[in-house]
Amino acid sequence: MYEWDPTTFDINFHFPIGPNPHGDVFDQWGNQFATDGTGGTGNYIGMPGRGAPAQLYEKRVRPVPAICILDSQHFAEENRGNLLIANVIGFQGVTQYRFEKRGAGFFARQHRNCRPH
Repeated sequence: MYEWDPTTFDINFHFPIGPNPHGDVFDQWGNQFATDGTGGTGNYIGMPGRGAPAQLYEKRVRPVPAICILDSQHFAEENRGNLLIANVIGFQGVTQYRFEKRGAGFFARQHRNCRPH
């Protein structure tokens, strides 16, 4: 993954993920979370350019073509702020993970109401 500085137009190497970095999302505070589409793994990257990436969740499904953070007030309070992970083979659905603080970073644990069969 690379980061782009819109003020200088510089493009810099940011984080190795692969072979298919399909998921990339930022929360409202600028923390970055990324997934590898093929392997189904996810990483908490943190603030761009700061700290080492860490495992984001315990992998349950693969491949992971997309991720997002549910932040709309149209959803129940218990779901807002959760990480959604799409799956297209096997489970063929969307799993939901709740963020937990882990030291100075985050970990996402699968939400109790969303278990792939």
